[in-house]
Amino acid sequence: MRRKGQAAFEYVLMLAGILLIVILILAILRTTIASSATKQIETNLQAITSINCVPSYVLQRPNNFWKMDEGSGATTTDPFGGYVGSLEGGASWSTGIVGAGINTDSANGAVRVLNSEGLSLAGTSFTIEVWFYRDVWAWNILLQKGLAYGIEMQPDGRARAWYRSLGGAQLSTYTTPIPTEDTSGNPAPVVGSWHHLAMVYEEINEGIYRGKTTLYVDGKQNAVNKFTSKYTPAGSELLYFSDPVLRFKGKIDQVVLVNRALTPGEIYSDYLCPQ
Repeated sequence: MRRKGQAAFEYVLMLAGILLIVILILAILRTTIASSATKQIETNLQAITSINCVPSYVLQRPNNFWKMDEGSGATTTDPFGGYVGSLEGGASWSTGIVGAGINTDSANGAVRVLNSEGLSLAGTSFTIEVWFYRDVWAWNILLQKGLAYGIEMQPDGRARAWYRSLGGAQLSTYTTPIPTEDTSGNPAPVVGSWHHLAMVYEEINEGIYRGKTTLYVDGKQNAVNKFTSKYTPAGSELLYFSDPVLRFKGKIDQVVLVNRALTPGEIYSDYLCPQ
């Protein structure tokens, strides 16, 4: 009887082991299939958008859009708001992500946009998008409107986006540094190629939190941060692309300001469809 009982027990253990192996195999297959399906969806979306590629700022008018396709002269104009950016400090025309762009890698290279309340992004949400090509890693400004809002690049390869709180503090969110990746496998920008960067601010009411910043690199969410203070709209500060002192060492193209929070799908479309 003992031998029979022991044999039965061992048989049950064997079945349990086989069942566990089957469960593990199914879990691995499910993960692999899901990953493949996600990649296929992204590939299909890219194929579709390449045929009928329309960015969000064509479908819905933005507040401001500097396409920077003039290619010559001393200014670049926003056709939606009429705001003119002046090339200063040796900033010059160069190739952009599509058509022309502006090279600010000179002594004090920058584009200065005359101030207007229309550039304050006064609302409960806003989005900033910009294409950039970085020559070297250094601490420099990609764009900013005084202390109100802006994006700068860090020597370690991160991008920092900020907005000004009610108390005057700059509330910052950082992308992941090179060469590391975030938990979703999204790379930070690299030197020597064009990249798309988007900052989305939203006013929220989640417990103690009143503001949220989400950063996207090349169409994919890279970083999210919540803050206890909301955004205080910009006032009389000048808007610069690059900065006369901390110039951006590279090229800038297609700056977009929108007085609402673009969706992840819209930002991905803007990344796939530079105009």
